Amino acid sequence: MPPKRPRSSSVPQPAEPAPNALPPSTLALMAGFRGALIGYSHASETIARRHGLTGRQYSLLVFVGAAGDDLISVGTAAEHLCLNHHSTVELSQRAEAAGLIERLSDPADGRRVLLELTAEGRRRMDAVTRDHVRDLREQREKLIDGLRRWTDLLGAQDL
Repeated sequence: MPPKRPRSSSVPQPAEPAPNALPPSTLALMAGFRGALIGYSHASETIARRHGLTGRQYSLLVFVGAAGDDLISVGTAAEHLCLNHHSTVELSQRAEAAGLIERLSDPADGRRVLLELTAEGRRRMDAVTRDHVRDLREQREKLIDGLRRWTDLLGAQDL
């Protein structure tokens, strides 16, 4: 067990800022932006759960649905979702077991698995997406303002 640092009875002094330290206004903007992303992610998960989906299942359904009549391979889905291939295989298997997608062998390459929405997957994806659009419509001004601030900051500073 490593030794513990001795406790000091004095009040700690703030550290001197580094010569290239970012100003608090930039950090506040970053904190606000990250907070908005975290809030969106939480709201997204909540909306998906309301329709019996996980956030990852919804992301998979939207990606497959966005391809229209084209079929998406598991590998392409993994890249888009920023997941390992084996994690996407498991995700797609669970989605198939839930009746949300079909996993099909690629006729051109039997090693590849292609994904296609089922009618139930399409119905649930559409329902979640409608709720998302309503939520984003309510948040529109806040989001536009945040992006405008970022645009101004990025144009004005060399970070």
